[in-house]
Amino acid sequence: MEPAGASGIPGASHVLGANGEILEFIYERHSSAPAHRLFVALRGPYASVPFASVKIGSLVIGGFSVFYQDSSQTYFRTTAISANPIPAGPHAITFT
Repeated sequence: MEPAGASGIPGASHVLGANGEILEFIYERHSSAPAHRLFVALRGPYASVPFASVKIGSLVIGGFSVFYQDSSQTYFRTTAISANPIPAGPHAITFT
């Protein structure tokens, strides 16, 4: 992911080690169900989702909720989506 230290907080600067730094950006398809999900992990504890949606190219995905949280990171996931939102190749990702 570029730039290093990219943030999932809308309008925030990219700073390595800062709260909001994107740690993981994962697409997952469960083999036991036809559910596709997008997971985002940000540095820092968040009680609620600090962004309204994620834009990947021209596709806007909302409906994120807190999935897991500890003192150093928080994972957010979408409700079920219909297909892989990340086709092969480089993409611009924007948190709004």
